[in-house]
Amino acid sequence: MSNRWLRRAGRLCALAASELRKLRARLLGDVVFGRRVEVGADVRFRTFDGGTIRIGDACEIWPGVVIEAKHAAIVIGHRSLVNTGTFIAARFGVTIGADALIAEHVTIRDANHGRRDGTPFNAQPMEGAPLTIGDSVWLGAKVTIVGGVNIGDRAVVGANAVVTKDLPGHATYVGAPARALTDAPR
Repeated sequence: MSNRWLRRAGRLCALAASELRKLRARLLGDVVFGRRVEVGADVRFRTFDGGTIRIGDACEIWPGVVIEAKHAAIVIGHRSLVNTGTFIAARFGVTIGADALIAEHVTIRDANHGRRDGTPFNAQPMEGAPLTIGDSVWLGAKVTIVGGVNIGDRAVVGANAVVTKDLPGHATYVGAPARALTDAPR
């Protein structure tokens, strides 16, 4: 009986801590949370120059995640999970659909430094385009997604893949750059 009460007390403490982290994020910037969103320890929400972050109902944001929006919006759909160490950055716009599973240490960026000749990279303007990740997409560990791509609903992107172009839904992708996984001939 006492173990059950200890687990219940631990769960209540975790929920209270999550609520305090959400309150802090709301006070620091333009961050909106849906109902029953859980935010882990050391999660950082950053908004700059009109950027906004919107997290849908029943999402889980695990410890060590960084989500930052500058001049743009980041929208994460209902019931999505963002795992430990993931980094999401928007300058043009990032939309993640409902029921997405994002594994640990995934990088989602819609912009990169320019590459004009003769100018140091850190002095060049950012280049990129909005990116969209569909509903019920599963991104494996350490996937990297660059700006301007669209990933269709129910796509699976395998661990360590690099997404540089649009990926239609209902398929599995692997590699760098990511390509459709096809069954070997039998």
